[in-house]
Amino acid sequence: MTDPARLDRSLRSRLRGNRTVVVDLETPYPANKEAPAPLGAWLNEIKQSGGEVTISSYCNNSRGFGSFLAKIFGGGPAEPYRAARRYDATLYVDAVDQAVTQVAFIPRKAIQ
Repeated sequence: MTDPARLDRSLRSRLRGNRTVVVDLETPYPANKEAPAPLGAWLNEIKQSGGEVTISSYCNNSRGFGSFLAKIFGGGPAEPYRAARRYDATLYVDAVDQAVTQVAFIPRKAIQ
């Protein structure tokens, strides 16, 4: 992950809308391991706010679209991952090598 701070800024900005945001990972990680620190922070915020993180096969319609996950790390405001609280996430795994290659942040249907 080459520029984690830039990815944090990008995700913070993109998750402000109420639409699905798909992120292609420049460096896939094994599906049976914990997500790397930058992505892990966003996924933990989803879980802690009552959202779900699931695993599925590729999200083929957007594969190769927005390879910006290498920028998801860094500081920011007091609650830097707050934007993730309105989302669920799906981790897409390559069936051949069992590596997470893509993450889709999906707006929750009902947030209370």
